[in-house]
Amino acid sequence: MEETPDEIQTRTKMLELSRRLDEASRKYYRGEPTGLSDIEFDQALRELETLERFYPQWKQSWSPTQRVGSDLDSSFAKVAHDVPMLSIGNAYTPEEMEEFERSVREGLAENGIEPGTEPLFCLERKIDGVSLSVRYEDRVMVRAVTRGDGARGDDVTANARTIADIPLRLGDDAPGGVVEVRGEVYMPREVFAALNDELARNGKEPMQNPRNATAGSLKLKDSRQTARRRLRYLAYYVVQGSDRPLHSERMVQLKEWGFQVGDFWKCGSTAEIMRRCDEESGNRGALPYDIDGMVVKLDRVDWQRALGTTAKSPRWAKAWKFAAEQAKSRLLSVSFQVGRTGAVTPVANLEPVLLAGTTVRRATLHNFDEIERLGIRIGDLVVLEKGGEIIPKVVEVLAGERTGGERPVEEPRECPVCGEELTRTEGEVALRCENLQCPAQTQRLLEHFVSRDAMNIENVGPQLIEQLCAANLVSRPSDLYKLTMENLLSLERQGRKSAEGILASVEKSKAQSLEHLLLAIGIRHIGKSAAKALARTFGSLDKVRKAGPEELTAIPDIGETCAQSVIDWFAQRRNEEEIDALLDAGVNTLYTAGAQGGIFDGMTFVLTGTLPTLSRADATELIEKNGGKVSGSVSKKTTFVLAGANGGSKLDKAAALDIPLMSEDDLLMKLGM
Repeated sequence: MEETPDEIQTRTKMLELSRRLDEASRKYYRGEPTGLSDIEFDQALRELETLERFYPQWKQSWSPTQRVGSDLDSSFAKVAHDVPMLSIGNAYTPEEMEEFERSVREGLAENGIEPGTEPLFCLERKIDGVSLSVRYEDRVMVRAVTRGDGARGDDVTANARTIADIPLRLGDDAPGGVVEVRGEVYMPREVFAALNDELARNGKEPMQNPRNATAGSLKLKDSRQTARRRLRYLAYYVVQGSDRPLHSERMVQLKEWGFQVGDFWKCGSTAEIMRRCDEESGNRGALPYDIDGMVVKLDRVDWQRALGTTAKSPRWAKAWKFAAEQAKSRLLSVSFQVGRTGAVTPVANLEPVLLAGTTVRRATLHNFDEIERLGIRIGDLVVLEKGGEIIPKVVEVLAGERTGGERPVEEPRECPVCGEELTRTEGEVALRCENLQCPAQTQRLLEHFVSRDAMNIENVGPQLIEQLCAANLVSRPSDLYKLTMENLLSLERQGRKSAEGILASVEKSKAQSLEHLLLAIGIRHIGKSAAKALARTFGSLDKVRKAGPEELTAIPDIGETCAQSVIDWFAQRRNEEEIDALLDAGVNTLYTAGAQGGIFDGMTFVLTGTLPTLSRADATELIEKNGGKVSGSVSKKTTFVLAGANGGSKLDKAAALDIPLMSEDDLLMKLGM
């Protein structure tokens, strides 16, 4: 039967929600901005769950409702959890918490259990950190594994050993055999502030928030560097090794074994839980670490087992999520920043106010559409919210507090840096400075060029770039490769040892694979994945610069807009001259990411469908690091098709050409993972 327009619309919406949530989840566990607040994510997830309940025939096998997000890093060995590390469902209203209590009581009744009058629940603070499972055998720590995708995580044992709160050996009163403890790794606010100060002194970008800093520190290749980050660990659950019947008793036992344990409270009802949650929400600013809510757990462990879990979450636990912290401040003025592509962004300058442990003086206003939506005026009293980013945002204007002296925010007509007339391209909201000689664009481009995902020139950060530009030592990326010891020593507070490190980093960057260069030169609309696709497909910069629109759009990750942007960029004489200068400096222009002589040397893979735990980027990286090549289409030259759920037409073509299929498990087995 042919689908009706309403059915098509519903099916399309379900697919879009699935993709949006899946992408947000991956970004979250990699420490990247997701574009969604916690409550927006949960609302979208609930909407998808509702639609899937009514239309199960359109439910994706890879739907985010069926799996936990992933923080897997292909640089670390993968370890399967004996007991899955599931995520905990969230509640935002007292009614949702009451529904949780009701479902617990009903679930116990179905199992023939009558709770009686004893307190049912144990309540703990929800630390905004990184979950870690630590395994002991005969009281000796043998392994530490991140949550990963819930079923498997990354083995970070060497780095976990540097965390003083994690005992390397349990006390003699701990049982022999296997003991597994789970807890949260975090970075204290004081340590986070000191880390960002150090990064700023070294001219590097600051970390976004303590959680991201923790995740990155736990995944550093050198455990000595992890030790310098002074991470902490609070244990919150015993998975194996305890015979105490109550979770609260096991928390006490964890302290006896040598772990740090957070405060906890026993509660008998939703009313008690909500009173404590309200108190802790008001007190969270006084804590030495960030918390984003409270966790409610059924106290009796045997009752936890009786209720069991869903595919995603335990039925016996619920997280109460705090609203994002807010503060009020007065808008003093609006300034305008020019980015590397010429986009002009309005920034609110505010009366200093304390928010989420830091003093806030600026907030992003995004663009003039946002200014119009808020109806904001200079002099307004505004509400700020800091949901994990360094620069908070204005979420509300308190128009009722106006005195009459407020004035509109005027849209600039000229670039605030170079004075060039600003333009707005049809279909875009951003104002843009089209002057490629604009000093602000130059500086932002140089900062982008040296960044980690681009040329990864260590020891060269925004402060040094600013100094170099002010001294007229650099005006384009190729100038970085002309720097001398004499140039650097002429700068203020620049010593010989530091200068030697800078020159060594600049020289090292010349060997970067082509995709880094394509990202670094700042072609509009070309991000990390598009740069990688171009490099993989063409193999050399010369072939990229000569490619026509049909060749470019044939690449899966390159649409018409990206293709035209590439063509336009190379058509500009100034950019051609810059490429020639980079070539003269000895910068590599070939795709060299694929390892030579690896287990997949000479093999070509095609990826299709959704893999159980690996993202496409992770799978591609694993293949290329071991000598293989990943192509976008199946042909006679294809060695294997790496297939996941919903593989589509590529599977049909593989069958027609008799190309063998490989599963994710097959891939990992071949790599010994």
